[in-house]
Amino acid sequence: MNDKELKQIINHYQRAPLAILERIKVQWACGEFSKHHSRDIDGYDVYWTDTKELVEQVAFGNMDRGEINYKKLFGNGPTSDQRIALTLHHWENGQYMDLPELGGINFGKLTIGDGRHRTIAAYHLGEKQMPIAIPKELTKDVQILIHLRKQAL
Repeated sequence: MNDKELKQIINHYQRAPLAILERIKVQWACGEFSKHHSRDIDGYDVYWTDTKELVEQVAFGNMDRGEINYKKLFGNGPTSDQRIALTLHHWENGQYMDLPELGGINFGKLTIGDGRHRTIAAYHLGEKQMPIAIPKELTKDVQILIHLRKQAL
């Protein structure tokens, strides 16, 4: 994909009404579709959780990568807008995306090591539940902060 195509994709999704975006089917690479997961998630427990509860418990400015306001789908900077648009593009084209992976707990808030933009996109698309990969050693501590449902893998 060249720069011109990327800019067209970003503009397309930035201008699309939320009612149109909400028709995009969120597809996670887990469960029967885990073969689509691009990384090894050994060492993680994978659970379903409430999307709204998750985003409210995450510090989105973690790991020195800049603050992201989860209440805004776009407008968190060019890199963030690009990642959100590409996530929407993948889902709209029927592609499965890796589930977010928790990075830890910092001052009572969860941090996401990989998947911040996918989490925000799923939230804005109205996903009620989503899978999350949790390092096994953190699962019990995470359960104090958010409700975890059956394992997704």
